[in-house]
Amino acid sequence: MPLTKSELIHKIDAALQNLETYLAGLTEQQMMDLCDDQGWNVSDHITHLAAWEEMIVRLLEGKPRFQFLGVDSSELSRKPIDELNAVIRDHWKELSGTAAIEAYRRSHHNLIACLQTLADADLSQPAGKIFTQIPPDDERRVVDIIQDNADRHIAEHLPWIQAIVSASP
Repeated sequence: MPLTKSELIHKIDAALQNLETYLAGLTEQQMMDLCDDQGWNVSDHITHLAAWEEMIVRLLEGKPRFQFLGVDSSELSRKPIDELNAVIRDHWKELSGTAAIEAYRRSHHNLIACLQTLADADLSQPAGKIFTQIPPDDERRVVDIIQDNADRHIAEHLPWIQAIVSASP
């Protein structure tokens, strides 16, 4: 049975709550000074999550996906994912851990507000029918694109964030 909008929002909110519960136990120093083997700190992971939720907001608003980064969205969308993530990381690298969490909360709030504009039936539609910036023949479901960049994305990054902190002496 497909997810309803209410169920989707609940899943996304629950994932954020899980992340925030973990982050609440961290100090600013832990969020900024501890890094993984790729050089990412906790703040980098948080802003990364914020950026991808913001990208969904832009898709739902019919705006260029990466305009919020202040770069040419059409050029950026053709980059390999690792290069795109590097641009996102560089864009927000100066934010403190606390500021990164606030940026994430704003993106999350924007996402939930945009999701309210969807009908339950929209979630099961092919992405190309709802998101004007995605080719019309893209058969991925709207709900999958949203979840891949929201609750599933948090579930992917939380263990990496926990590993950064647990690896510290």
